[in-house]
Amino acid sequence: MRVYSFGDSFTTGLGADRKWEESQLGNHPKWDTMTDKQKNKQRSIVANFWNDSCFTKHFSDKLNTYFFNHGENGCNNLEIVENIVSSSFKFKPNDIVLVGWTSSLRDKLYFWPDNPLKWVATDEVKLQHYRQTEKHLHMDYGKLDKLNWKNQNKLLDFWKDFSKKWLINSYNEEYYHIYNTQILYFTQEFLKHFKVKYIFFDAFDIMLKRKEPIIDMSKYWKGGKETIYSYIEHDEDLLESKKYVPQNQKRHPSKKGHKYFTESLYKFYKEVYDD
Repeated sequence: MRVYSFGDSFTTGLGADRKWEESQLGNHPKWDTMTDKQKNKQRSIVANFWNDSCFTKHFSDKLNTYFFNHGENGCNNLEIVENIVSSSFKFKPNDIVLVGWTSSLRDKLYFWPDNPLKWVATDEVKLQHYRQTEKHLHMDYGKLDKLNWKNQNKLLDFWKDFSKKWLINSYNEEYYHIYNTQILYFTQEFLKHFKVKYIFFDAFDIMLKRKEPIIDMSKYWKGGKETIYSYIEHDEDLLESKKYVPQNQKRHPSKKGHKYFTESLYKFYKEVYDD
């Protein structure tokens, strides 16, 4: 029995000790003079720290088994599903798969042509309070590099403006409810096919606003009514430092926060599977 986890930066462990992490990366005194090889070495050091601090490790320790953290910073829900599918050849019956869903708004709208924006918005906070993407714009710099500077500016101006207009004038919660239901249903049936034990949970935005008969909520931590963030936000010690996070952004768990969440997640797992 092994433990696999999939999700975004809440799963990778980013923010477990943000001050130390930044001191090894962009705030490192020699960062600007480092070679790409040296920077990648620093990134590996931080990634190993995340791996040792994340809830997946604490969860697997309780079962005295191995774990594989396939979390990916900044990914969307479709990418999470793709990561699960691409890793499925490793699955064995009775393995445990933990899936931490990210915000629905990390979405490239189905009608969008190829463009440098990674998604329409980062999370529901941006929808509710800003209705814009400019302040937290995520771009695919590989695509930007293929454009000349003149065209870059023209295209970026349009995508920024359209994303804002779409959030204000066309955002439809029912569309995302239907879309999320299909993602959950596919993943649920896929994991059942491989006879693995699985647990779903939400990182910082709720995936389903209401129950759907085809989704087995008995394997959804907190019944899908709470997120990791809402579970830990009552205690500053459980959250990453405010200093490194934009205002109004939901913060990642600290090292202590990962342990705190693990206790609840493991208790839920034992209730579901009665091991």
